[in-house]
This record gives sequence, C-alpha cells and structure tokens, in this order.
Amino acid sequence: MTTIRTLAMTVAAACLATVAAHAAQKKWTFMVYIDGDNNLESYVTLDIEQELALPGASSSPDVNVVALADRIPGYDASRGNWTSTKLFYITPGMHAYAASAVADWGERNMANPQTLADFVAYCKTNYPADHYALSLWDHGGGWDYVCEDWSYGNGWDHLTYYEIKSALPSVGFIDVVMYDACNMAYTESVSLWHGYATAVCGSQETEGMNGIEYDYVLSRLVANPDMTADEVAIATAKSAVLQGGEATHSASAADDRLRGTETCGTWRIRSPTGSVTRPSKPVPRQ
Repeated sequence: MTTIRTLAMTVAAACLATVAAHAAQKKWTFMVYIDGDNNLESYVTLDIEQELALPGASSSPDVNVVALADRIPGYDASRGNWTSTKLFYITPGMHAYAASAVADWGERNMANPQTLADFVAYCKTNYPADHYALSLWDHGGGWDYVCEDWSYGNGWDHLTYYEIKSALPSVGFIDVVMYDACNMAYTESVSLWHGYATAVCGSQETEGMNGIEYDYVLSRLVANPDMTADEVAIATAKSAVLQGGEATHSASAADDRLRGTETCGTWRIRSPTGSVTRPSKPVPRQ
C-alpha cells in the first residue's frame, strides 16, 4: 500500500505555479479524475470536449469544472497525441489540446492514491467552493479497485479499496463521489466514504460505452448551483440511464443515513429498455 505523504509537501510549488487565477470561491467545484492510461484512452478527449466543455454545461460564474487526465500511447492520436498527465480547467467550447491545460504534471500514476490526493488538494486550493463533486473515471473492479494505470505496476497497477481509504484523511470531505466505472455500486464502495461524503454514485453492472453523462449533470448544476448533494447524485444516476442508456446506476447515501452495511438509502433508476449505446464513441478494446 502506498503511503500518503503530507499534502503540504506533495502539492508542490511546481504544480501550483502554472495554474490560472480562479481563486474566487464558487458554489461547486466539479472534479473529474480521468484515468485514460489504458485501453479507454480514446474516450478522454471525447468526454472532455463533448460533455465537460459543452456550453451551458461547463465552468460558469458559480461552478468550476476541473479534470486531471492521463493518456497512454497506442489507442488514440487525437489532439496532438499527448500522453502525460494534464490538469484542465474546462471552459465552454474548450478543445483538449496540451496547450489548453493549466498544468502539466508529467507522467503520473493514476493508480497511486497520492495522485488522487494531490488532485483534490490542488482543486481545493486553486478552485475553492462551498461544495465538491469528484468523479473517478476508468475501469472498475467492484469493491476491490478502480482506476487502472497500464504504465505502472508491470503494466497493470490499480487504485485499491485500501489505498483509497489511506488517502481519505488527505482528500478530506467531498459532497458527491461518482464512480464512472463498471461494477462499483457495492456496499463496501459506499461505506468506504462514510464520514467523507454525503452521497456516492455507481453502477451495479458493467457500464457500456457511455457511463455518466456529464453534460446532463452539469447543465442542471450550472442552471441551479444551489442543488444539494443528493440532487446532484440523483441527477448523475439519471444521466447514466436516461441519457446514457445504462441498465442501472444508483445514488446512495454515505453520510449518517448509512446504517451498518445493509441499509444504505439508495435511489435506483432502472431503464425499461436495457442498454443503449451511442455511436459517436468507439468501443474500447477488451
């Protein structure tokens, strides 16, 4: 298990020096941890440009939208074929070129809990808000792990349950945690965030090509930045099913409404027609 170092040391001055000035506190900061250092690389620029950067569903006077994105050679050559780990403050109509990034973190291991802790600390320092949402975007392995980085760990490192747990004191409180990955709606994945989040979202099943539809969630949040954590979580679950065509997605209470391991309050949106795919996104390699 990787040890989490003191955040004051890890969020280094080199990472902070290049950030644009967005220090005014807003109502929400929406963070997306995009681990495309694997065969999902072709989705990275698509999700940034087609969902996170859509006008009316991106950064606004009340909402910050920030993404840490990592890629890998060999699956997608779009937008200059950059492969290092880049920090984007996402604005309407932005293209995911390297030049659009506000910081380049070099090649970072997205399966290292330190990288996750650094990202959240960076956002809270540079994009402060009353409320925070965090999406973990990648492959999922149930309660055991999320976020595979194929550039480390002999070609397959992953962020385990226990590594996330070790990072939580550094990460601090997140109002809404989203798992944009397969098979993450386990009781263990929700209870992990007890005391550190209000609600947790995830799919009970294998996600198709769409998963969370960020434009659906963010268009509502931008229009009504006074949305509660529960409302954002439920909108996230609805986005995956009603717009994304996923079979299931849930928003579950992770605060004191969570009792024991079997009675977490869950709102489930189930599609009556099953999974639907969107042809604009390529099928990832298995």
